[in-house]
Amino acid sequence: MNNEIREKQISKASIIGIITNFILVVFKMIVGLIGKAIPIVLDAINNLTDIISSLVTLIGIKLAKKKPDKNHPFGHGRIEYISAIIVAIIVLAAGVGSFIKSINNIFKPNIPDYSYLSIIVIVVAIVTKIILGNYIKKQGLKYQSNALVGSGEDAKYDALITTSTLIGALSFKFFNFNIDAYLGILISLFIFKTGFSMLLESLNSIIGMRFDEGVGDEIMEYICTYPGIKNAYDLLVHNYGPLYAVGSLHIEVDGDMKAYDLSILTHRIQEDVKNKYNIVLNIAVYATNKENETICKQIKEISKKYEGILECHNIYIDNKNMNISFDLVVNYLAKQDEIKENIIKDIKELIKGYDIDIEFDLYYSKLDENIKHH
Repeated sequence: MNNEIREKQISKASIIGIITNFILVVFKMIVGLIGKAIPIVLDAINNLTDIISSLVTLIGIKLAKKKPDKNHPFGHGRIEYISAIIVAIIVLAAGVGSFIKSINNIFKPNIPDYSYLSIIVIVVAIVTKIILGNYIKKQGLKYQSNALVGSGEDAKYDALITTSTLIGALSFKFFNFNIDAYLGILISLFIFKTGFSMLLESLNSIIGMRFDEGVGDEIMEYICTYPGIKNAYDLLVHNYGPLYAVGSLHIEVDGDMKAYDLSILTHRIQEDVKNKYNIVLNIAVYATNKENETICKQIKEISKKYEGILECHNIYIDNKNMNISFDLVVNYLAKQDEIKENIIKDIKELIKGYDIDIEFDLYYSKLDENIKHH
């Protein structure tokens, strides 16, 4: 994806959001203050936080495009996650403030004066927010911007919240029943929930989440289509922003493949993965020995007996030094020491005279329950 086009489209969507929300803020504030309708005023404040959010998104996308430097060799793409955290904090603060005002309104109620104009403004706001939310979310998905996707979802929540405001206005207008304070509390909780979800998602992105399992499967299946590749294991991807990632992968090839052919093959895979998935991939090689295929199969069969083992690979048999080493991929609950002791015992009963070395891995690109033995 062209980074310049992406930045331009995200900026465009953010500006449209700013202008639309500014218009809604002005009209809602005027109608809400004149009519003493607290939910409409709170709705306007919520739209004001949307404006601030869009501004932060704009600044974030500008800073994130900065080129790598001496202190940040992987670029500045994660600034987008930091800007999303700032947005989430703003939303949370708005939710807390709205909640406090609504609680106060229960004990010191204001009598609202909903006019037909205020009801019309509320209806227009609902329709506008639905259209705006769908547009911004669509652009966010298209250009891989979590901030825009979050803004689009937030706009849809706003439409729901404004609908509750409409219910309150109609309730007071036609039944003289004032539920503004309670609707204000409901609105505050929705705002707070949205802010907390945004904060959690952004923090998870910075901490490091599991790589998308569907994409991980696709990448390894894609690599296995290359002539000479017997299998692919241990895909590990580090995200440095929406458009840049660095990863590593182990491939399995025949032990008699020439070094020059292997060099050409790995270089081709790296270029294709970079162009197709935008991942800079480092590749390590497992070489299989046909003479030891029977022993390899026996070791894999032994590993299948134990709960918690998800995969067995990189089996290396050194007949000269009488050593067998291999990797076991285990789930997060596996009792590694117990598994290691039992498997070494089983292998030594089957294959005499060898020392056994076992390395344990965790699977970083799939959910454990989806992994099958290779």
